[in-house]
Amino acid sequence: MDFIIIIQARLSSSRLPFKVLKEINGIPLLQYLVDRLNTVFEKSKLMIATSTKSEDDKIESFCKDRSIQIYRGSLNNVSRRFLEAVSLKKAKAFIRINGDSPLIDPLIVKKALDIYANGSYDLVTNAFPRTYPVGQSTEVINSKTFNDIYKLMSTNDHFEHITNYFYENPSNYNIKNFTNIRDLSSYNLVVDTENDFKRISRIIKNMNMPHTNYDLKELIKLYD
Repeated sequence: MDFIIIIQARLSSSRLPFKVLKEINGIPLLQYLVDRLNTVFEKSKLMIATSTKSEDDKIESFCKDRSIQIYRGSLNNVSRRFLEAVSLKKAKAFIRINGDSPLIDPLIVKKALDIYANGSYDLVTNAFPRTYPVGQSTEVINSKTFNDIYKLMSTNDHFEHITNYFYENPSNYNIKNFTNIRDLSSYNLVVDTENDFKRISRIIKNMNMPHTNYDLKELIKLYD
């Protein structure tokens, strides 16, 4: 299927600046995310979308050093940044992953893509409603639908959070939500604050195998 995985990342986070390049065991958080996705998806399917702000030059350097595709666009209009990146690749669908989710389970991403490929959906998500931990969110979006929706976006929230228009108007679109057997929505595997970073650090430092060997079930064991 013609798709691309777009990792949304920037360094100007107000709560934890430069978080996606903060290191655990000498490895940037963004590298953990890329390595985990690469266990299931080819590198050619990955792209990091960041802003044109000068401090995000460091993300561009990160990508160039690792031969990862990058697109730079608007800082605040994230929807336009995604729209331009998808148009550049001419992908019929794209997967949105947050760069602050270093321990995402790539099999969850693959499950979302498989569901999308075997149906006729505008959006496949696991966050509407959420039963997976924060930091394991996955969205597969039809590029044509997203292009049409962009023309209808009108609020800052729409431009900052690219799927909010879908969630505000669910009856207008074919949205498929998939759920986890166990409700894990109270678990937090995202890095948004210093406390989050400390939590993820503890989890990683308690691993006795390569981090790519840990699926969600094993991560929850470490979390607990």
